[in-house]
Amino acid sequence: FPLAEHAGKDVVILAMGSGVSACRSLLDTILKNRAQYGAITLIVGGRTPAHLAYRERAESWIKAGARVIFTISRPDAATPWSGATGYVQDQLTREMLTARPCALFAIGSKEMMMELNSKLGEKGMPDIKPITNF
Repeated sequence: FPLAEHAGKDVVILAMGSGVSACRSLLDTILKNRAQYGAITLIVGGRTPAHLAYRERAESWIKAGARVIFTISRPDAATPWSGATGYVQDQLTREMLTARPCALFAIGSKEMMMELNSKLGEKGMPDIKPITNF
């Protein structure tokens, strides 16, 4: 990922399913160079709480200066969950992307990317182009 050109910007990272593995090193690199970036937000999604990888790392990421949101797309009564629900792109807010210049990294399926681009258009932000893993 092209990090140097995004120094000084807020960073939002969206990761779906196993995509969190690819974003973990991205996030760790950004946090090691914390002073070079603005606000850092990580949004990780999975089908159920059991599908959310690296939940045990969230506390260290938060202590290092990241905002971390875990969301599940298929909540059910059998598995208690008090966190966010819906897809990662549903958790993205206009404020995350417009408060300052922002770099949006997105790691997930092509379907997620298509929906993300649609959501950006709906929110009046069609010029924001996600930096993807493919």
